Amino acid sequence: MTDNYNSVSIVIPVLNGEKTIESCLKSLLYMDYPQDRMEIMVIDNGSTDNTANLVSQYPVLYYPEHRKGLSYARNLGINLSTHNYIGFIDSDCMATRRWIKEIMKSFFNDETDLSIGEVVTFPSKNQIENYTAIRKSKWQTRNIEYPESPWFLSNCVVFKKEVFEEVGFYDTRFAGMGCEDIDFSWRFISSGKYRFKYQPKAILFHKHRSSLSGLFKQYYRYGKGQYILSRKYSDLITWNLNKEISAYKDLFHSILELFTKRESS
Repeated sequence: MTDNYNSVSIVIPVLNGEKTIESCLKSLLYMDYPQDRMEIMVIDNGSTDNTANLVSQYPVLYYPEHRKGLSYARNLGINLSTHNYIGFIDSDCMATRRWIKEIMKSFFNDETDLSIGEVVTFPSKNQIENYTAIRKSKWQTRNIEYPESPWFLSNCVVFKKEVFEEVGFYDTRFAGMGCEDIDFSWRFISSGKYRFKYQPKAILFHKHRSSLSGLFKQYYRYGKGQYILSRKYSDLITWNLNKEISAYKDLFHSILELFTKRESS
């Protein structure tokens, strides 16, 4: 019986994801949720590797989006989706078997407009992955409990489609840089019209950057996104000496914990 299951479109943006896309798709196809109630959509953001060929071997929808950036890819997925609920997962994530069932619980009694799941670290293989794992053990919990300006990651959420009609789509000024999640979160929350609910059992595993160069490029893009964010929300984002010192302390403690764990292993 599938009468109690809402139909959902699951959007997966991907760029050169040949190393992870199959694991992501397999995890979605093996989930404890009726397959006829899921529309799995891969939005290829201009891959030049074997991604397209790998995706073609699975019973999912494939669409190219040559304008680079998660904002463009997610927006295309929203436009092409055919269901009233739209979920997002990144191509370097793996869904647990009950991920979509748990995250969709928020909508059973029409009690929310956005359901947020949890993102945890895929078992680390080296010290670079360990570093990110230490800093971001539970991504969503850390973000939605942020005291000044809470926000949520878009790689582990399901929206009612109508939200985008009111709040708008992802801002393409952030395309290729990051921080579009923060921008959308603030617009969603500040609207005062919509509700969200956190489902801690709706878990995704995320594979972190495994090389120092990859980690550097990721944070360099984040920095560029933060600059755009600070220009767009100049009244909300402030920076001073105390905050800079606090940021360096946070970085120092995470590096210290990383090397302490390495010496004890």
